[in-house]
Amino acid sequence: MFKIDRETKRSEAVMEVEFSDLGLWERHDIQEWIAANPSILGEDLLITSKEFSDFDRTKERLDLLAVDKRGSLVIVELKRDDSGVDVHWQAIKYASYLQRANERQIVEIFARHIGRSEDDAKQELEKHLGTENLTILNTEQRIILASHRFALEVTSAALWLNEQANRGLITCVQLKPYQDANEKALYLQATTIIPLPGTESYRIGIGPMREDDGAGRSGMTSQGPDRQMQYDQVKRFFAKVEERAGSALSPELRPDKRCRYGRWRYTHMWYSREPWNNWLLCYRVGLDSSLQVANIGLLYDNRELGSAERAALEYMQDRRVLGEDQKNDAPWQSEPHYMQLTIGRHGKSLDDDFVDVVAKALVHVIETATPRIGGLFQDPEDTESP
Repeated sequence: MFKIDRETKRSEAVMEVEFSDLGLWERHDIQEWIAANPSILGEDLLITSKEFSDFDRTKERLDLLAVDKRGSLVIVELKRDDSGVDVHWQAIKYASYLQRANERQIVEIFARHIGRSEDDAKQELEKHLGTENLTILNTEQRIILASHRFALEVTSAALWLNEQANRGLITCVQLKPYQDANEKALYLQATTIIPLPGTESYRIGIGPMREDDGAGRSGMTSQGPDRQMQYDQVKRFFAKVEERAGSALSPELRPDKRCRYGRWRYTHMWYSREPWNNWLLCYRVGLDSSLQVANIGLLYDNRELGSAERAALEYMQDRRVLGEDQKNDAPWQSEPHYMQLTIGRHGKSLDDDFVDVVAKALVHVIETATPRIGGLFQDPEDTESP
């Protein structure tokens, strides 16, 4: 790093130093800098707790707990001048402890952190996420490790874990302190070293393909930051659909298990009661690769359900009961494990009008199918009554 004198055109090296030599500490200094300005870590985070230790079976304490823009919980572990060889294992343990933290618990944790009411905490979270649907909280957990230097044992493990998880499970941010020799001013340079950012913008590859050429098999076709932007947009779309549909449904028809998002283009909704409570039967809302066509349907595992349950669902398929009074351009479709209603909204991808259309169709499907499925599963031999 160099300090430039614009008048004399001279440059002067600003020397890299050690946090320890300056009498700086990870908890009282580095942690406070990041808590006050989380963008030091290279992204928009909402800090929800410092020195969190409210675990039920251990006294361990994590440095910072945050929520990213997608609703994932982010465990932030800080080291001063050297990461040590097992900081990743320390953070993985914390992520596992927080895996089952629910919306209510996260709101309570954040309320304690900011010293305000849970309603205030909920509003802050909604503002950060860009949605009032807080069910997207903690669908995934992530780890950020920050240190002046990283041991090879840590970086090797982080790279391997990210490859196995097929996502940015662990981010490593290098924090380099610099000091001006004359003015003694302190500077901090933060660089994400894992995953290595920006490489996709330097690559040349195959461009977007027509849908009939096989595009969409893997979902989005764009790469890097654009792909992440699309993912965030899709997740917000699903959250809005679920929120609007949920507010229109009566309590007994509203799915009450945590929604589960696919990596790019769909979300699943479950109930906790029979016959839905075995994770084999759920409603699904999906998007095609163009993000302009949605499908809503009933997903079930034909390999796992019993013969009576399969007979009940095949009965529903035969009579097209979900789509018989839903007016739509696209036909009602039926596959071995899935029944779906397709909704086209060409030219207005993921806008609020499309949210309303999909939410209303979802309400229709749930109101039509849920009581019929319950009745069929109770009396699968009765194939005469609708």
